[in-house]
Amino acid sequence: MVLTLGMTVGTAGCGGLPSFGKEKASPDSTASSDKGGTAGSDVRKTKPARLKIASASVNAGPFMELAAKPNLNEAIADKHAGSPGWFTDSAAPGEKGVSVFITRYGAAGGPGLMKNVAKVRVGDPVQVDRVDGSTVSFKIREVQQVIGNKLPPEKKGDKPKSQAELRVITVGVPLEKSAADTTKDKDGEGKKDDSKSPDKPSYSNIIFYADLAK
Repeated sequence: MVLTLGMTVGTAGCGGLPSFGKEKASPDSTASSDKGGTAGSDVRKTKPARLKIASASVNAGPFMELAAKPNLNEAIADKHAGSPGWFTDSAAPGEKGVSVFITRYGAAGGPGLMKNVAKVRVGDPVQVDRVDGSTVSFKIREVQQVIGNKLPPEKKGDKPKSQAELRVITVGVPLEKSAADTTKDKDGEGKKDDSKSPDKPSYSNIIFYADLAK
């Protein structure tokens, strides 16, 4: 599967979870919620409880609380492929900094939570219900496809974020056979790539970059 609308394509270049310029919530940080008022920085109260992405027919919870792994495909086991995960070393959703969620496209036993990842577009809303009963809304501003099982390196000059942002990573998205096995010759014609390198990836990760909705 190769997504093209509003997407940039990159190659994995690092082994761990980039910080995405994350900044832990400070005692005086606040973020607006859909229920009005503000949400405090008590992470126990602002942990994610449910993920809603209407364009992907996702309405799922509770979240699994996870530690980052070098191989993202190992972050969520097959038996939990229908559940979203939250990397606990990232910010709580809606708090200052970047909150990082991870989801599965599929598993050995069938489809995963983000089986409809190809339907998600730039501009689509993402809602996160939190354990305190509030809801924070985000809007997708960029989609990136990264070949392989890692994440792109942090951009040079990235700084801690002063606003609430969200990254939703979908792992294990298969590359279309035509895209994975076909290269372009000098005349632009497709030709079969007969190389059978075991290092050649057959899947990718899709990263949705989202900003707090105003």
